[in-house]
Amino acid sequence: MSTDKEIKANLRKFYDQDAKRRIEKPNTEEWKIAHRAAFLKRCKEASAGRILEVGSGIGRDSLFLKQEGQHAFPIDLSVEMVTHCRSKGLPACRMDSYHLAYKDNTFDAVWSLNTLLHVPKANIKGVWQEIRRVMKPGAIFFLGVYGGPDSEGVWEEDWDQPPRFFSFFTDDEILVRIQEVFHLLSFDPTDISRPKHHFQALTLQKI
Repeated sequence: MSTDKEIKANLRKFYDQDAKRRIEKPNTEEWKIAHRAAFLKRCKEASAGRILEVGSGIGRDSLFLKQEGQHAFPIDLSVEMVTHCRSKGLPACRMDSYHLAYKDNTFDAVWSLNTLLHVPKANIKGVWQEIRRVMKPGAIFFLGVYGGPDSEGVWEEDWDQPPRFFSFFTDDEILVRIQEVFHLLSFDPTDISRPKHHFQALTLQKI
């Protein structure tokens, strides 16, 4: 298996190159929009003001949250992605989810969509614990990843170079492992019309 250093370096290079394509691609997947709307509703009901986005990409979701009156703080490994976030007026930072440069109990909520599936299974609990550390007591965390098969490794058929590393959990496995760190509020396995994967939407809470 690739080392953490290699995995992160390849991810940074891939997403730096992929930024332009993502800008040109509209965000039209209805299932993503529905999950984001449900998260916003929970945030407003909980009066959650400060929201951390882990793996922001070009900043679409953080911009949406900002436009809805929230204070979004996007982070990403990619310099290009952070640059595009900042061009939208977002306080984006280049940051590694393994080591968040925030104090304990900083955020009212966390949003992470299809980002933490790049973390090896051996390290994912530590990343979840680091996210939990910067959350306030009672804060909510939306974790969205692709799952279904039990597998991890480099996707050699990736559409650009270098190919990315992915880890995928079965529903049973991710539910057992995530509840070692967070309280589970809801789990919504969503059909996204892919032959091998579905979307695992978990709404979690720090208690």
